[in-house]
Amino acid sequence: MNVEPKPRYAEKRITKTVLGLRAARIWQGLTRKSAAQICGCTPKAFEQLENGRVDFSEARLKRLLELMGVSWNEFQNIQDDPNRYLAEAKSMFSPAVNCDKKPRRNTYKLITKRQG
Repeated sequence: MNVEPKPRYAEKRITKTVLGLRAARIWQGLTRKSAAQICGCTPKAFEQLENGRVDFSEARLKRLLELMGVSWNEFQNIQDDPNRYLAEAKSMFSPAVNCDKKPRRNTYKLITKRQG
């Protein structure tokens, strides 16, 4: 009797809704941490929502979007083509985000090995 082994982890479902939620957050210029604070949940919980690890109802989605400042009609447009909105948002907000970051630690490393 051959029994197929159960998958170790449930398959991650990436749907248009999940991509739309991420695109809406980035389009609003929010980080996960700030979006989680606005929505009244932890950053980890918001990350799980965005990554499709947690199922959520349409009512909860509408409430989250309303708190983030995205109307349902806007979300429907974002959901239809999330990649376009992600590209627009990244082009609008990436320079401002990158300017605030410290250089990586490896930029300060000194090379101490002798050549040859």
